[in-house]
Amino acid sequence: MRILFCGTIVPESYDTKLRYLSPAGNRFQINFCKELMRQGNSVRFLSYIGFPIEGGLPDFKSEQVFSDGKVDYIYRKKNILESARLFTGLMTKYMKKADVLISYNAIHVWLIAPFLAKRKHIKSVLLLADYAEASSLQNHKMKWYAKLQLYSIRHYDVVIGLSVNTKRLLKDKQTFIRMEGGISKFVYDYFYEKGLQGKKVILMYSGLLEPVTGVDLLLEAFHKIKSCDIELWVSGKGSLTEMVQEYVSMDERIVNAGYLDYDQYLDRLRNAQILVNPRNMNLQENENNFPSKTMEYLATGKCIISTRFAGYERFKKYMFFCGSSAEDIKTAIETVIEDGIYKDQDIYLRNREFAKTFLWESQVQKLLSKI
Repeated sequence: MRILFCGTIVPESYDTKLRYLSPAGNRFQINFCKELMRQGNSVRFLSYIGFPIEGGLPDFKSEQVFSDGKVDYIYRKKNILESARLFTGLMTKYMKKADVLISYNAIHVWLIAPFLAKRKHIKSVLLLADYAEASSLQNHKMKWYAKLQLYSIRHYDVVIGLSVNTKRLLKDKQTFIRMEGGISKFVYDYFYEKGLQGKKVILMYSGLLEPVTGVDLLLEAFHKIKSCDIELWVSGKGSLTEMVQEYVSMDERIVNAGYLDYDQYLDRLRNAQILVNPRNMNLQENENNFPSKTMEYLATGKCIISTRFAGYERFKKYMFFCGSSAEDIKTAIETVIEDGIYKDQDIYLRNREFAKTFLWESQVQKLLSKI
């Protein structure tokens, strides 16, 4: 099958170099596409770089993202209509040799993508990893943009949603596939062994340091716990970096690991006992996404504490869930430690077995069976 993929891919070596890049989103796209190619499909890539880049444009073309896939990069122009014109021109050109169009999120430069696909008589697929509904936005321009996005979303043949809530956005005739994320075989194999147990109970959070991810709730919750035999590792980047540092200065049990490269991140995961996803589900913008870090958390076989995200019921056997408040998170941490839940020997095998169902091989097969 010949596939045209429209996304926001850059070489993984830039994960720690670009301030506004989402490493998780970048890896999601790369792993998904690598598996598409591994299963015998030909993929051509259009990558839109829509975020500001400090210090001049890097030469992404000098590093191959894929061994057998070509990537064209389109950089954001001051005039967004010019960006859209350039992207549409290349998209129209490559559609002539494609059987399927796959888009990652409904981004302004390819809102027209599903309509072009229909005109070219090819299937259109949308990977919707993130979408903020107009009702959750205050800015009038952003409200109109959200409405345009929704209009585009509703014209794809197939929509892959990370959240179960995504289905309610769609028309009845659209095919919906629920795909919370995926786990690479490399990561799964990396955690073949449990890792060491230390004297202290180490909790870990890694990801965006933003209110939307709930890291502020986690810091407040942990600081209220009195035990001296626990430690919290926090890593990532975002607007709450200074807040993390303030808590570090107040509480010697909190460690700011900074922004880690991927190998360092995996090593930290191996040596923590409890992994925390404190995403603030009181915020409406979290209704249509999924905490993708929990995929890798499952692969570790470690104990996981998480707030109740949309569709959490599917994961109830494998995670310890709580509400989205600092007090709820504090109670969950204390319960998991004091009741010895994190020491349960069955957790490792149970979570690892469940994690197998999310390997990219089976996730991509879900899509291919529908197109």
